[in-house]
Amino acid sequence: MTTRTEGRNGPAVSAGAEYAAWAGRFRAALVEGRDDGEGEEKEDRTMTSIDDRAYWTARDAWLAADVEDEAAYAESSERIRHLIDRAENMPSEMRDGAKIEALRRRLAEAEAREEAEYRARFAATWTREETIARRVKWNEIAKTAPRMAGPNWVESKVGYTIDELKAAIALHNL
Repeated sequence: MTTRTEGRNGPAVSAGAEYAAWAGRFRAALVEGRDDGEGEEKEDRTMTSIDDRAYWTARDAWLAADVEDEAAYAESSERIRHLIDRAENMPSEMRDGAKIEALRRRLAEAEAREEAEYRARFAATWTREETIARRVKWNEIAKTAPRMAGPNWVESKVGYTIDELKAAIALHNL
């Protein structure tokens, strides 16, 4: 699992986050009465029969999610970096400088697109009111921390990082 940092001092984002979102969509299709990837799952110990329509509905949802994930990965900066690495590590007589430069331009575009998407998601999640509430919660828990506890201890209690909090405070000029 790779980890990358978004922005200058932004929080680290796990490469498995996309997989977790996909798994949530797939579980939601399998579990009756749920349409999102959150909440408690109902325990169902019966296997859906291949003759049952629910099996095919879940399978179609899984295939659609898989196609979406593959398309997103094909244009991701991670995939383009991999292609650049492969192109640069070819023997010199097979290396194509124009192709490498074209890939580097695609990489710059993909990184800019991903950065914009990240900033939009971040701004939607960390509204001004949410930032104020989370800052108060952080300060309350930090006051009750053991004497030698650092930010990691508080992060484990609140569920977000100090870098995320700082970025949101800077975003809203608090």
